[in-house]
Amino acid sequence: MVVVDNEGNTMTLYATDGLCHNAEPGTYGHECSKPAVWIGTKPSGFQSGYCAKCKVQGYEARGVVQWRKLEAKGA
Repeated sequence: MVVVDNEGNTMTLYATDGLCHNAEPGTYGHECSKPAVWIGTKPSGFQSGYCAKCKVQGYEARGVVQWRKLEAKGA
């Protein structure tokens, strides 16, 4: 999937489909699945989508070293 951030940069993403992929411990992989508004990049280069709430409070967001805000479609 290719997305454009708010600065016009395109990014090819591995683990994103427009949904938040944060999963909390003990949920057996149940992901948030709200629309992603942020792309988080981990030190390994792994990228994943996050909603605004999970960016701040999400367990998996803790290891993110770079955030990029996504533009709303049609904006």
